[in-house]
Amino acid sequence: MKHLSYIDIETAVKKIMTDLRKDKWVPDYIVAVEDACIPSVMLSHLINCEFHHLKTDGSWYPWIADDLYGYDVCLQKNVLFVFLDKDVGFLEKIKTDMLSACLPNSTKWDDVWNNNARFASLTGISNSMNYTGAEYDNVSYPWEITE
Repeated sequence: MKHLSYIDIETAVKKIMTDLRKDKWVPDYIVAVEDACIPSVMLSHLINCEFHHLKTDGSWYPWIADDLYGYDVCLQKNVLFVFLDKDVGFLEKIKTDMLSACLPNSTKWDDVWNNNARFASLTGISNSMNYTGAEYDNVSYPWEITE
């Protein structure tokens, strides 16, 4: 198991930031998924955008879904979802829940998933993630280490 330090976390966050800049894609806000608050806040400070935490009960899905879908194109937002690792199962749950919250049969969602919503993983590699900070599997984070 790889034990990540805060320096490792900062390096991974900076890689995600660099990759965002290479893509010339700027989020309007960042959403920390589950326990990804620390790297998400770090990233939001580096790129100067809002930060929100996705509650695991799904209570924020309708609000984020409305922002992504953008009933008025002028109101449509770019949202970066940040995961600690490549939790593809939870990513698919987010997509399913957002579809059910906002015009689930609209074909516009295909554009949303390809353009307005992006997904970043602090560690691990997955084809479902647009950005990966570090290519580690089986890691522990500094805030998880207990004496």
